Amino acid sequence: MATLVLQTAGVALGTAIGGPIGGALGGLLGGMAGAAIDSALQPQGASATPRLAVGPRITSMDGIASTEGAGVPRVYGRARLGGQMIWSTRFLERTNTSVEFGVAQRSGKGGGGGVTPQRVNVSYSYFANFAIAICEGPIAFVRRIFADGAELDLTTLPIRIYTGTDDQEPDPLIVAKEGGENTPAYRGIAYVVFEELPLANFGNRIPQFAFEVVRPVSGLARSIR
Repeated sequence: MATLVLQTAGVALGTAIGGPIGGALGGLLGGMAGAAIDSALQPQGASATPRLAVGPRITSMDGIASTEGAGVPRVYGRARLGGQMIWSTRFLERTNTSVEFGVAQRSGKGGGGGVTPQRVNVSYSYFANFAIAICEGPIAFVRRIFADGAELDLTTLPIRIYTGTDDQEPDPLIVAKEGGENTPAYRGIAYVVFEELPLANFGNRIPQFAFEVVRPVSGLARSIR
């Protein structure tokens, strides 16, 4: 800043005294004086602009495939099913920024250390909203959920499970995104809604899910030989 100010002042003063040659000489001397002041004010080892480190960013995402016209499975007892994706939004991207500070020493008499930003880190995290239809309802419950073959902790998942009753209501997230008049309740279909599922543990993609479903049927055991 001092370099620009003193250089401009030197040009103006030199031009007034010695014309164009004096202006050039005054600008040179003013720039040298301003550079010396800026160098003295800036801590040693610190750059004027912190470095910027930007992490990888994705533009598209793979998801679970769905087949138009696929049959709806009917479960008796307990079964493990993959399901069909019936609704989703675009993936959600969130920006995370952190600043690394460094302590720089200032030279000169009476100089002290200063804390200056050395590096700005920018990373991106991704989340997904989607719904997966499992089978015909009503079911008793979903016992376990697997992602890419690994069992997930149901207590930590951002999910809502609909058992497929004849009076179940539309999911509030789908209603918020699509509008109440455009949101079916999927009555008679057991399905799961994932709301802002973190994708970092799955390679920033929607994994392949499998659901262990339990549906007890009265009298079925006596009919099977």
